[in-house]
Amino acid sequence: MLREDCAQGIQNLTLTEKLPHTIYNIGSGRAATNGELLAAVKRAVPTCTLEIQEGRSPRWRQDVYMDITRIQADTGYAPKYTVETGVQDYVAWLRAGNAR
Repeated sequence: MLREDCAQGIQNLTLTEKLPHTIYNIGSGRAATNGELLAAVKRAVPTCTLEIQEGRSPRWRQDVYMDITRIQADTGYAPKYTVETGVQDYVAWLRAGNAR
């Protein structure tokens, strides 16, 4: 999730007149693996030579992510960025001279 998705979620929450809950998650609505993230980085930066180990830590038995059902239902929030488009946007932002 990029800052634009986060900002949109916050804007939706502040502009919705009546909210039935006091807590909302803002995110993509699904888990992304380290491998998926690294693959997106390598597509955006072909010279990237980072590697990660295959497999999953035994500590993580299931994918964990923040459920966005409430914010979608109560405000119409829908994330615009995927892992792929988020990485591409961030790389372009860095290449434009912005600090990390």
